[in-house]
Amino acid sequence: MHKVRFMILERGPLAFIQGVSKLVRDSLWESSTTHGLVITAVSEISKRMMLLSDLQHRLAVALGEVSQECLIQ
Repeated sequence: MHKVRFMILERGPLAFIQGVSKLVRDSLWESSTTHGLVITAVSEISKRMMLLSDLQHRLAVALGEVSQECLIQ
């Protein structure tokens, strides 16, 4: 919001229109690149979530085993 205000009030409406048109052009040309980055990021996040979930499960099992050993003694 501050950037829009700056572009309109400080630089003028022409700079605002040019900035918006540049943003639209860039998003059209770079959509495939951006899409690829998003896919890669989602994939990495999914892998890390699976690893953390597996670690959580293993820690829960280990804690359960320790708790059972403490109860037996």
